[in-house]
Amino acid sequence: MIREAMARAYPGRSTVLICGVANIQEELPRLKELLIDEPNYMANRSPVTSPDAHIMWSYTVGWAARLARARMGVKEDIEKCIELVKTAEKDSFNIVVVHLLKDIAYIRQPEAIDYLRQYLNSDRRLAPTNPGNIGEPVANYVMNFIAESLDNYPIERREVRNYSEQEIELCRKWMSKQTEWKIIR
Repeated sequence: MIREAMARAYPGRSTVLICGVANIQEELPRLKELLIDEPNYMANRSPVTSPDAHIMWSYTVGWAARLARARMGVKEDIEKCIELVKTAEKDSFNIVVVHLLKDIAYIRQPEAIDYLRQYLNSDRRLAPTNPGNIGEPVANYVMNFIAESLDNYPIERREVRNYSEQEIELCRKWMSKQTEWKIIR
């Protein structure tokens, strides 16, 4: 069914992502056909008509294809995904944390886990939603993404991201001791 859906002229974003999870290596050429040039895509979007033009590429089938290829272990796509997210962070840190880091977690490759670990180890916070409050720790988001990705992670994923400083520190220490990731595929 996945292969039939991938053969369509315009496979949907979900189909492409499922193909990556199913690790259908024979679809790598088709996924390559679907790739876009993300910087060129951004350059052709108007910030006036599209205020979030700097990340619009992340909603495309082309981005889903790049993520699927990365999940299947294509090194150049793993590197490109991480590079694009790093670039997007300069324009909108909150969107990267809330939206794009979940995409990085989807990749389920060691490089992606290492990249997420940088955010876990950071003391950065999201911009507050209410003036006068402090923003949510970035580690709260990353904890969930990593918990879904790694076997034996010391904290279970929660629907409500309310991890204590002690739990965050426990996970930081645990990750620093790992020599190899046991990634849940």
